[in-house]
Amino acid sequence: MRFTEFLENHISKDTVSFHMPGHKGRRIFDVHGLGDAIDDLVSGDITEIPGADNILEPQGIIRDVMNRYRILYGSEETFISVGGSSLGLMASILAACDGHDISETAIAIARNSHRSVFNGVALAGAKTIYIYPEILAEGLVGSINCNAVEDAFIQAETKGVRISAIVIPSPNYYGICSPIKKIARVVHEHGAILIVDQAHGAHLRFLEPRLSADIADGESCADIVVESTHKTLASFTQTAIVNVYNKELVDIVGSKIKTLQTTSPSYMLMKSLDLNAELMEKYGDDLFESWRMNLDRTYDALEEIGVGCFGNLMHDRSKILIDASIFGFSGDELSGELEDRGIITELDSGNFSMCMTGIGNGKGDYERLVDAITDIKNERAGCTVRSQGETIDDDAHGGIAALMNKKREQNDIPKDWEWKHIDEAAGLIAAESITPYPPGVPLIVAGEVMDEESLLWAKEFKKKGGKILGITENFTVKAYKNSI
Repeated sequence: MRFTEFLENHISKDTVSFHMPGHKGRRIFDVHGLGDAIDDLVSGDITEIPGADNILEPQGIIRDVMNRYRILYGSEETFISVGGSSLGLMASILAACDGHDISETAIAIARNSHRSVFNGVALAGAKTIYIYPEILAEGLVGSINCNAVEDAFIQAETKGVRISAIVIPSPNYYGICSPIKKIARVVHEHGAILIVDQAHGAHLRFLEPRLSADIADGESCADIVVESTHKTLASFTQTAIVNVYNKELVDIVGSKIKTLQTTSPSYMLMKSLDLNAELMEKYGDDLFESWRMNLDRTYDALEEIGVGCFGNLMHDRSKILIDASIFGFSGDELSGELEDRGIITELDSGNFSMCMTGIGNGKGDYERLVDAITDIKNERAGCTVRSQGETIDDDAHGGIAALMNKKREQNDIPKDWEWKHIDEAAGLIAAESITPYPPGVPLIVAGEVMDEESLLWAKEFKKKGGKILGITENFTVKAYKNSI
């Protein structure tokens, strides 16, 4: 099937989107009088003609978009990215290393960071210190705690390096947030800066502000917060914003963004950022209140029919993690059942299938989800099922959180490498990261020693149709030529 055919086929289906992006289609634009602006997108595919401004030196209409987001998010400065949060994170890391002796500089990153964070540290040439998140009893990756951050500074001292920045994802892929306000105090006491990958939480400031990484109780938290407005809000895929809250970092972050940003930005993508800002400014209060009410009703309805969802005080409720074990399913099996009923989820992990809601989901979407879950529950009545919470499928999914958190020997990324079959790669140094999608967090990072358990998981994941970078169709990986 051709690319365009696939998209046309997808558009023709009556599916509910509980996956990225957050606009969920054109309905949100039509309802709020922006349908014509969507229709005119192709005609607006221009370049830097007179009056069109320049994303590398914004002074006109692009500067206006930046100012609108700066006001919305209360930052010192907001930069826009047409390279996603990946570009913003890499630029932020480069900025944190600027002016430092790179041989003595480290970036401490959460081990469950997105691959772009690892790439940013590699580009900067800095040392890496890992901060390991908690692994929850449910088999999900949890938050980063303050003690783990403090330990990173102790590690740095023993290694003779200075941490210039801490990078933490909050919320992580499962919607679990870290105590950013407390972490910020620790980081700033050590003279470092805090970069928060809030790619999955561009909505938090408005939907659930207590979990947002920017400002808490009037106190400034993170120095830089990178947010993918496309994931949960209404701009198009590949758009993001970089909110800088530390005035001293504005110029250098802007310089690094200019270094990485394309010189041929899509005006269609930038237009979507403008339209998203308009929706937020004019209709934000109503949109977020409606979102809250729909979430409340959905959680109540699922609880009423006896289906449990993950939740704790640090969880972003907009990511509905449904426990499939009550049906005797693993998370991926429940996702398959929902897809059969026209509902496409964002991911599955262990016992959980995750419905990632967004600003564009309407009441009917949530009702279809509850109806589908009710239908599945009725179909499974009388079947042998496990107790809710009991692990269903460890081999394929349940072990991924622990494996990503596994402490492996770290080395420099090998320049002298060869293709090695995955069955023969244990004990060798990875020359390229092995990264399952979703969530885009490396299972094994380039420079780490590959272990048999993780390679076996990756092999089985790929065999079952999972998407994974760093393994070829022939099940070979890039490895250092000699074992260590």
